[in-house]
Amino acid sequence: SLSEAATRPTDTPWALEQALAKDNALTAPRPPGTSDVYAPATGCFALRSAASGKLVTRSGSGPEGVERIAADATDADVLARYAEGASTIYSCAGPPYHRWPQEFPALQAGVLAAAEASGARLVSMDNVYNYGRPGGLPLVETRPDAAHTVKGRLRAAMAAELLAEHRAGRVEVVIAKASDY
Repeated sequence: SLSEAATRPTDTPWALEQALAKDNALTAPRPPGTSDVYAPATGCFALRSAASGKLVTRSGSGPEGVERIAADATDADVLARYAEGASTIYSCAGPPYHRWPQEFPALQAGVLAAAEASGARLVSMDNVYNYGRPGGLPLVETRPDAAHTVKGRLRAAMAAELLAEHRAGRVEVVIAKASDY
């Protein structure tokens, strides 16, 4: 399986993998013809089905045990083709930290379009930058956005876009937040 093949911490988002494994999301049998698409923090997308696995990265590299494919995650048409038949896309990809404002919007647009085109649920890994300085208060999902940095405002806008698509019924979206991943 993909989770067994990904032995280095950079191959999969460990916290998300652990959370999903608790619910058997990574190992539960899939209905025939469905698969999951993974987008680990290293910027790759992997399609997993009961019979085979594919890993899509910028370079085409990745762990043994899956078919590795090179692709650009900002290319919605390419991602949609690889996501065909997927039940869920786990998006944890991200551009280099210093390039977020320039590259993140296009990356999310590609993933979002692929989820919509394929009909797959989108689970997007996010951080807590949108909340701003905690000020001693808990960081909970009902807390309003109060970002004070460029990256925080960007992440808030990206989360708002995902939720708008969800509310409009175009894509089923789940946003998983972690302080560090």
